[in-house]
Formats: sequence, C-alpha cells, structure tokens
Amino acid sequence: METATTKNNTITTSPSSTTTTSTTTTTTTTTTTTTTTTTTTTTTTTTTTTTTTTTSTTTTTTTTTTTTTTTTTTTTTTTTTTTTTTATATAITTPTTSSSTTTTATTTTFTTTTTTTTTTSATTTATATCYCYCYHYYYYYYHNYFY
Repeated sequence: METATTKNNTITTSPSSTTTTSTTTTTTTTTTTTTTTTTTTTTTTTTTTTTTTTTSTTTTTTTTTTTTTTTTTTTTTTTTTTTTTTATATAITTPTTSSSTTTTATTTTFTTTTTTTTTTSATTTATATCYCYCYHYYYYYYHNYFY
C-alpha cells in the first residue's frame, strides 16, 4: 500500500505495509436441570354386611376391602445451551520509509450470542388395586326334647 502526500503542489507517495490479525473465540455452556415429582394416593374402601336369622342361630358376615394405590411420577428436564462467538480483527498499517512515522491501527470486534432452551416432560401413572373378600358363616342349632 502506498500513502500519498501533497507538498508545494507536488504529490509524492511513500510505500507502506498492512498487517491484519484475526482472532475468533467460541464458548459453549450447557446447563441441564432435572426435576422429579412423585405423588402417591391410597384409597381404602371397606364394606361389612351382617345377616342374622333367629330361627336357629345363623350369622353371616361378609367383609369386602378394596385398596387402590395410584402413583404419579412427573419428570421435567430443561436443557439450556448458550454459545458465544467473539471475532476480533486488527489491521495495522506501517510506512516503510523512514521519512514518515505515522502508524495506523484499526480494530473491529464482532460478538454473537445464541441461546437455545429445550424442555422435556414425561408423566408416568401406575395404579394397583387389592381386593379382599372375607365370608364368615356361623350356624348354631339347639333342640330341646320334652318327655
């Protein structure tokens, strides 16, 4: 590169050299957060039926127990990725003659930031039912003989 100067209406040129330095830096940060929530609900129902007959003595007892357990598990995963790219370019222009001492430096910086967030949620429900049936029968017969 040459630099032109004007002195006494005469244009003179002095050669110069330009050096360009470029630096690019990329930083990536990933953060993952997992949250698990478990809820358990238990419901128990008991039904008892008793029947008594007085002819002799007959007692019937029926007991029914139903237990239902429901478990719900929810898992949520959040992933955040941040990428930052910084590019710096510096151009230095230096004259190649000793008569000129002017050095020009130009620096340009460019920064780009990208953020991506992904959320995943999964829900699992499990239900278990226990059924218990109990039957009890009691019979008593009494007979009295008279002579």
